[in-house]
Amino acid sequence: MSNSMLVRWSGAASVVFGVLVFVSGALRIAAGSKPLAAGLSFAAMFFGALALIGMFARQNARAGALGLIGFVVALIGVMLSAAQMYALTFITPTLEEKFRDALAQVNSGPLGFLFPLGYGSFLFGFILFSLVIIRAKVLPRWAAIALIAGAVLNVAGIGEVIVRLAGILIFGAGAVWIGVALWKNPSE
Repeated sequence: MSNSMLVRWSGAASVVFGVLVFVSGALRIAAGSKPLAAGLSFAAMFFGALALIGMFARQNARAGALGLIGFVVALIGVMLSAAQMYALTFITPTLEEKFRDALAQVNSGPLGFLFPLGYGSFLFGFILFSLVIIRAKVLPRWAAIALIAGAVLNVAGIGEVIVRLAGILIFGAGAVWIGVALWKNPSE
């Protein structure tokens, strides 16, 4: 497979990623549907990893060391988030029936830091990588700004449903926008 085909198909993955991020976030925040939302988020992380690979491949010549760092941090965040969503989708519902108290202790005990670690590296990695997109001037600047704005609103809106939904929508739109750009123009 040529590099341009890899980039093009990662563009399609970015579109799917953006749509799934929004739908899963809306289900989780607005409708309170945690198992379905976690399952969609798990799928979104798979497509997010593929999207990041194409984004990096498309601009690697101009991204520099900061681009590599942003890519790696964002990819680690996607993988940690995928692991969390897998647990929330397939493990937690089964364990909640029998071990509700034990799960509450794990989530607040010594393993309680895992969620902020995954969530934090996901958001920080995408913000850093988006700054590289802006600097490299290969992918759409406003799409990268949408990723940054969406990530910031998502964090700033904790506790405020409408702000978080706006952040998730903006982030998802940025991912879709970049995906379309990768599909249309996979090489220079």
